[in-house]
Amino acid sequence: MSLKYNINKVKNGRFPDGESHYSISLVRNSNISLTEIAEYMNTLSAFSPGDVTGMVSNLIGVIADQLASGNTVTLDGLGTFKVSAELKHPVTDPDKITGNDIQIKRVCFKPAPAFKNRIEQKASFLKYEPITKNRE
Repeated sequence: MSLKYNINKVKNGRFPDGESHYSISLVRNSNISLTEIAEYMNTLSAFSPGDVTGMVSNLIGVIADQLASGNTVTLDGLGTFKVSAELKHPVTDPDKITGNDIQIKRVCFKPAPAFKNRIEQKASFLKYEPITKNRE
C-alpha cells in the first residue's frame, strides 16, 4: 500500500544558509464511501452490508449526541473525538458573551497510537508521477 506524494517548494521558505525549503503533500487516490466499506467488511465478517451501514449510522449519531453534550468520545483502538469552539465575531466585553456568540470551530480527531502505528506499518511512500499525454 503506497501513499503518493508531491514535493512542493515553500514560498519564501529559506534556511539561514540560503537553501530552499521544501514540503510534501499527499495525493489522494479516491474517496471510499460507507457503502464500499460495508461491502468490504462483509467479506471479513458475518455482518451484511446493511448491518454494517446501520451500525455505522447509529455510531455516528451516538458520537454526535455525546459531543453535543460536551463529552469527548474515545473508541479504543481508533482514537478520540472532541469539539472545539470559537467566537463568531470579535467581542470587546467578555461579560456580554452568550451562547449565541459561539460556534463550533471543528470536530477534532486524535488517532490512537495503535491505529496510527497500524497505518505506518502498512504504508510506504511513492513519489507521484503524473501521467502526461504525448501531443502529436
